[in-house]
Amino acid sequence: GITGRGDLRERFLRLREAILGANEVRYGLLPQGDFSSLLDGVIEAALARTADILGIPRTDPSTDTINRIYAVRQVCWDRIFPEGAAPSPLEQSLRDLSAGEAWHASRHMELADFSWYFHNPPAEPLTLEAAVEYAQNLYDFANRSRGGAFSGRRNIPPGEVRIVAGEPLNLSDMLAPGGPGRKALIAEANAWLLGAFGKLR
Repeated sequence: GITGRGDLRERFLRLREAILGANEVRYGLLPQGDFSSLLDGVIEAALARTADILGIPRTDPSTDTINRIYAVRQVCWDRIFPEGAAPSPLEQSLRDLSAGEAWHASRHMELADFSWYFHNPPAEPLTLEAAVEYAQNLYDFANRSRGGAFSGRRNIPPGEVRIVAGEPLNLSDMLAPGGPGRKALIAEANAWLLGAFGKLR
């Protein structure tokens, strides 16, 4: 199964493979290749489905992927939020139908958009911060595969925020004539900041 006990990173990998597999079935793709190449196939299939629903030419796969995503997104938005009032009830009904089709098409576009960012595996070694972020990404991957959008991304705020005023760093004094050069100053300031943060831990 994809859940249960075991190494967290391995469980993450099984989950992403399971979600990818569901999309391969959805778009009728053959599961051949590594995760990144298969994900590219999902992106292409999702963009093709988006164009087909909108009734526009499919974008050229040899061109920049993210710009192609932005292009179809703009078509979707233009149809969902048309300018000006409809001249007649019939025209308004046609606009409503077009907006519904655009909303449907944008479900595929949202999956392509997320997938473009999701090629890298979980970090190694897996820190707590990286684990939380990757779990969020897996949730987003599943959510977009179910027709969700960026607005449905689950963000986990920190449990506690503390603001601690420390000793000020006077860069003006450090820039005084006869002081260190720019590179040496940056190194010195960074070392000072790192030491200051270390005192707060």
